[in-house]
Amino acid sequence: MLTEAPVAYRTPYSSCPICGVAELSLLATADCTRHALWRPPLPERLTWLRCNACAHVFTDSFYTDAGLTVLFSRSYEAPLTEEAWEQQRFIWGPVVERILQVLPNREALFDGALSWMDVGCGSGGLVFTASEFGFQATGLDLREEMVRRLQEVGYRALYASIMNVQADKPLHVISMADVLEHIPYPVGALQRAHELLDDQGVLFISCPNRECASWQQMDRRSSNPYWAEFEHYHNFSRSTLTWTLRQCGFTPLSYSVSRRYIACMEIIAVKGGVCKSGVPQCGSALSLEQH
Repeated sequence: MLTEAPVAYRTPYSSCPICGVAELSLLATADCTRHALWRPPLPERLTWLRCNACAHVFTDSFYTDAGLTVLFSRSYEAPLTEEAWEQQRFIWGPVVERILQVLPNREALFDGALSWMDVGCGSGGLVFTASEFGFQATGLDLREEMVRRLQEVGYRALYASIMNVQADKPLHVISMADVLEHIPYPVGALQRAHELLDDQGVLFISCPNRECASWQQMDRRSSNPYWAEFEHYHNFSRSTLTWTLRQCGFTPLSYSVSRRYIACMEIIAVKGGVCKSGVPQCGSALSLEQH
């Protein structure tokens, strides 16, 4: 009697998704079942690896299409309340202001000539805040519900990933706020951003920073939620992220501490610069044997 093959929800990495080296070490394991959004058949445990060459930290596998279908089925963000719309303006306004400081042609903002693409736009806070400043802003998301909500209130949003989206003209700004850690192969996404940007284009990245003091303190107390975050594939550090940006043709310009959530960093980079060889010079992050 024929039986159906079991559905594969995860695909293992064969090498580091940042530098390609296959020499890896086990760093940590974490129980995901206490996560508010966990349910079968999502993984009960995550295994985290560390690359022996570039020191990048990542999970041992990533979701297949079948796994993504399950993952996205119940992880939608709630619609924004009226108060939350205003809060989003206060959160994202300073980010837009910092990016304007490094845009060489920022006076074109008042002519509606500057473009902004927000990858993984979620509820759209950065899209509508950038639009308020005068950018021609577009949000991308792989959750159709998020895209529909933004479109319904008059903002431009596309159901697409950065890997398959097309732009009529080079973009002036691309943002990846809390996105890069969700992409199985971040280098490809950063290379695609490089292709889409204008020669003097700006890239904004935010994600958790495992080198910061609060991360290390959470590890000491065995209370770090990021090890059990089953939507994430990567735990970047400032060192590995800036090194990766340089490998992809970007020059990091500024580093900021984000107040949006614990241990979050924000980096602004510009297109251009010389790719540097070698490995990142990592800070004094803790080595977690098991979580």
